[in-house]
Formats: sequence, structure tokens, C-alpha cells
Amino acid sequence: MRSDPALTFLRSAAVDARRCVGLLAMSTAALGLALHRVIVAGRTGDATDRIGALTAAQLLLIAGAGVSGGLLLLSLRLYRGLRRHSFAVEAVLTGAHHLTEQTVARAMGSRNALIFGLVRLADQREADTGAHLERVSAYSVLLADELRATHPEIDDRWVEGMRLAAALHDVGKLSLPDALLRKQAPYSPEDRSQMQRHATLGADALIAVRRRLGEDRMLDLAIQVALEHHERWDGAGYPLGLQGDQIALAARVVALADLYDALTTDRPYRGAMTAADAARAVAEARGTHLDPEVVAAFERVRDRMDEVRTAYQPAAPADTQAIAA
Repeated sequence: MRSDPALTFLRSAAVDARRCVGLLAMSTAALGLALHRVIVAGRTGDATDRIGALTAAQLLLIAGAGVSGGLLLLSLRLYRGLRRHSFAVEAVLTGAHHLTEQTVARAMGSRNALIFGLVRLADQREADTGAHLERVSAYSVLLADELRATHPEIDDRWVEGMRLAAALHDVGKLSLPDALLRKQAPYSPEDRSQMQRHATLGADALIAVRRRLGEDRMLDLAIQVALEHHERWDGAGYPLGLQGDQIALAARVVALADLYDALTTDRPYRGAMTAADAARAVAEARGTHLDPEVVAAFERVRDRMDEVRTAYQPAAPADTQAIAA
């Protein structure tokens, strides 16, 4: 089996270092004895002894200097050798880092796919929502990415977290009865009150998950979204009556995405709006229902949002013209 060159170099360097240190220790001890003889000879006046001691001392000093020089050369050898082999070490570490990143990415992708699939099955309980989760998730990613410039907290991980957090916005509806979710007629006040519970039910469920798993950025976003996506900028929303910047940014983003999807999707009690009419309705909700900054982001990306809508909802009513700029 071939030896790794870096390991071979380090082993030989360690042997050389031990030899140099041993020689230096012996030389230092001998030098001490010779100097002692010099001192004694100086006190007794024995010149011969003194010359012999000085000669021995000089030789030992030379030997010590040689060992010191050897240590210096050893240090240089170590430095050069480490520089030479550092590329191999760096390559190994880089490969391990990339492998770890790939493994984590695959694991996170599997987790996200599993969660999305389960929530997608739950979404089928509600009548006629189609690919609601996919659209709201895609809309939210587009809006979040557009808001990066003015929100330093939004990075790639935040945007990817939004992809799943947006899909979990209605997870609390799992606790509601099918009869309510699949009701064909408009809701009564009692129905509406019961439906509004899904915000706190969803947040409570996700908080319970976080207690078991520990801190997780995606879960934090999902909790904010589940609890606050029905809050309104003017404070007239539910369940907490939050207003303006009190509402988490993630929830303000999903509030617009969810509204736009609701307006452009057929429901049992009304037909879908065209994208142009829905865009006007979103603009009219600026500063009342919706965060004005998120509405401005929507106006910059609404063509791409319309592409998403068309891709996931090909049967939706077609606009006769592009959305007005």
C-alpha cells in the first residue's frame, strides 16, 4: 500500500526534530560543564586547565551553533514541505467540505420535498384550490428575491426558507373539519370565525415541531407566516391585530402572494379575475391590506408572477393584453 507523501514527510521531519533536540540538550549540558571548568581554572590559576576548558567550550559552542543551525534548517524544511503538501491537504479538506455540503443539501432537499408533499396532500382537502401551494410558494420566492436590496436579512437561505414557509402558510387547516373546508357557499360569520382559527392552530403545531427539533431558520419563518399571513397593514387583520412593521416581513410577503392567488383562481362562489384585474386589486390594497413596499416589489415582478400563474394554472382566463406597466 503506497504511503501518502505528506504523511511520510511529516514522519521523517519529526524524527529529525527529535535528533536535533537531543543533540542540543547534550551540547548544552557539556557546555555547562566546560564553563564550570573555566571558572574553576580562573580561580586556581591553572592555565592549562583553563585553555583546555576554553577549547572544549569553543567546540561545544560550535556544536551548539551547528545544532541550532540544524534546527533552523529543519524549520525551513518543515515550512517548505508544509507549503508543498498544503495543496494536497487543502484539496482533501475542500473535497470533504464540498461532499458535506452536497450531503446536507440532499438531506435538506429530501426533507423539504417530504414536507411539501405532505402539506400538498392536506391541501387537497380544500375544494378547488388546484396548485395553490406551488403558486403561493413561487410568488413568495419572487417577491422575497426582489426585496433583497432594501432588506439585508434576506439572503439565499432566507429566500429558500420562504419557499417552504410559504407552502406551510395554511397548515393549520389540517385541524379544521372537511365540511368547512369544502363548503360551496360563502361562509357564515360562524364559519369565518372557525376558519380564522387556522392561523393560531398552524403556528402552534409548528412551534411544537421546533421544540422537538431545536432552532431552525425555515421553521422560524414558517411560524411567522402561519400566524401572521392574515394580518393587515392597517391593523384590521387577524389573529393578533398587528399593524405595519409589527407584522413579520415573511408574513407580509405571503399575504400578497396568497391574495393574488385567491383573486386569480376560480372558487365555488366566484370566478377568477384576470391577471390585470387582480393586479389592480392588489394596487388598491396598498397601505390598507398590504405592505406598500411589498406591493411595489409585486409591480416590478408581476409579469414573472403571471408566468408562474399560467404555468400552474393553464386553464385560467387569458388576458387580452399584457398587464399595464
